[in-house]
Amino acid sequence: MRLAWLETLRTYVRAARTHRAAAGFHSRLGFPDLAAREFERVAEEHRGYDAALALHPEWVADAPPWPDAPAPITPE
Repeated sequence: MRLAWLETLRTYVRAARTHRAAAGFHSRLGFPDLAAREFERVAEEHRGYDAALALHPEWVADAPPWPDAPAPITPE
C-alpha cells in the first residue's frame, strides 16, 4: 500500500514537470493559450498530489517534494 502511494506521488510530480516544460515550450513559441492550458494541468496535478498526501499524513515525511514553480516564460 505504501509503495503504491509513493509511486502515485512520484507520478504526480513527474507529470507536473512534464506539463511545466510544455508550458515553457509553448510560451517560447508564442502560444500563450496553450501555455496557460499546460499551467492549468500543473495545477490539477498539484491538487491530486495534495489529495494523495492527505490520505496518509503518517507517511508525508517520505513523500517526494513538490517541484518549485519557475517563473512563467513570456514571449518577447
